[in-house]
Amino acid sequence: LPECDIVVAADVMYNEDIAMEIGDRCVELLTRENPPKLIITDSQRFHGTDFLDGVNVRLEGKCEHVPLQWEHINLENFRGSGVMIDGDQTYDATIRMVSVG
Repeated sequence: LPECDIVVAADVMYNEDIAMEIGDRCVELLTRENPPKLIITDSQRFHGTDFLDGVNVRLEGKCEHVPLQWEHINLENFRGSGVMIDGDQTYDATIRMVSVG
């Protein structure tokens, strides 16, 4: 990834392969001399998408922010839409998020 100030990966972990690639990018970014701020959100929590254990092992001794941990956040009255949804919907959702920096 190019040099940057902030990296956001939001609602893109649809399967284990994508999640592992995001984990690889986390290691790449957080081991830089001047790491960017990092925000990762996941509203679906699909099976196999929790990549943090592997990332934490790889970052041990290389990053002051270890261990990275999911923060669970409740969003009330969230308004959104999706690929298979006609129109907007309002609902409560629990998401997980990692924020570094």
